[in-house]
Amino acid sequence: MPDPVQKVFEAVRAASSAGTWSRGVELARAGAVSGERDDGDEVTLRISTRGGLLCPSALLYLEDAEWECDCGTHEDACEHVAAAVIALRRARLEGEPLPRGSSEAGRIGYRLERQGSRLQFERVVAGDAGEEPLRATLAAISSGRVSGPAFVATRDDLEVERILGGTRRGALPRGIWSSLLPLLANCSDVRLDGRPIRASAERAGFVGRLEDRDDGFLLRVLRDPRVVEVFDDDVALLDDDTLCRVGGSRLSGREREDYERGRFFAADEAVALRSEILPDLSTRLPIDVRTRRLPTAERQVPRIAIEVQRSGDDLDVLPTLVYGDPPTARVDAGRLVPLGGPLPLRDEAAERSLTHRLQQDLELLPGRRIRVSGEESVVLAERITRFDADVRGASILARFRRGAPLEPRLRIEADRFELDFESPGRESEGGGRADPAQVLRAW
Repeated sequence: MPDPVQKVFEAVRAASSAGTWSRGVELARAGAVSGERDDGDEVTLRISTRGGLLCPSALLYLEDAEWECDCGTHEDACEHVAAAVIALRRARLEGEPLPRGSSEAGRIGYRLERQGSRLQFERVVAGDAGEEPLRATLAAISSGRVSGPAFVATRDDLEVERILGGTRRGALPRGIWSSLLPLLANCSDVRLDGRPIRASAERAGFVGRLEDRDDGFLLRVLRDPRVVEVFDDDVALLDDDTLCRVGGSRLSGREREDYERGRFFAADEAVALRSEILPDLSTRLPIDVRTRRLPTAERQVPRIAIEVQRSGDDLDVLPTLVYGDPPTARVDAGRLVPLGGPLPLRDEAAERSLTHRLQQDLELLPGRRIRVSGEESVVLAERITRFDADVRGASILARFRRGAPLEPRLRIEADRFELDFESPGRESEGGGRADPAQVLRAW
């Protein structure tokens, strides 16, 4: 089996121009390449350039013989990728998993210390010989205007410096941490009181907890149980040594007050709790459900169902807003009524849209039965036929239609007469005999 490092080496060399490959060789010989991570098929390497002020990162995909670099070049293979694959191949031939790079250049590390409820912040250059605090900007040291240790810096290191502005060390101004922590999440050397920690871009604030209580349920909002310490009200240390931002609960003041005390729901409110309250709350904070007494729920699409019946010569119509096919629940006056099977997670925006269409096209409302007769029944039957809905009793609608014009038939025999009304044509097309009494009443 061919060596994957040799495979990507040959691919990069074939894709590089002579000048690009030559500059890559110079960078590799100068010890500008240091390995960051080896994930088997993917190897990440850092290339120190321009005095360490900007150090691109090259990612080599060994199995696929592909690569990428964050330097922004438009070349198929840039000098940084060339240097990376040359240094990696040499390290593997020497029995090392990754190139070590120049021992003179250190990495930017971030050191935090507790001081009461505040965090003290400092940057250092960490190398084989130890650590040296950064007393000036990276740009000033790199340009030679100010003396300082040799370093390699990433784009995130430069962005951290931009956010810090004139602040070099000590307590940071309130509000900076929210921008700083997502950047520190990409940095491998972050310590709190000398202990390695990890920074994260996530937020940890409040969680909802639902528990059994007597014959019902208790829903409370409390501080995220992973939080072991909070600094400056906007930085939290989690129980897995992760530093992250403190997040708000996104609850209104009234909601937060109610839920922090704990809100009780009776057993007969389980349906609303499962289908409405918890789905809405979960869009604003994590929910820890610690009960098994809630009914199961699943996402379903609401729809309009229409039941039609014939009552004499009248048309009875009952539209309903339901979930599931066959229906597992219907909405009555804004409340979800279970009909058997899994509860739906309500989509109130879709419910409003369906209700509006029903009202606009048929002048009906869900859950409200109406009875119409005469021409009104014919018009409504025609409109229901065109409406996109599940119609129960749809065959009845065919009896409410416009027929051909009636023609009277008068027969006189001695002292009596008979009056009939008929429509020409077949009965299926609206023809047939009409009850004279009904015709006269209608007239």
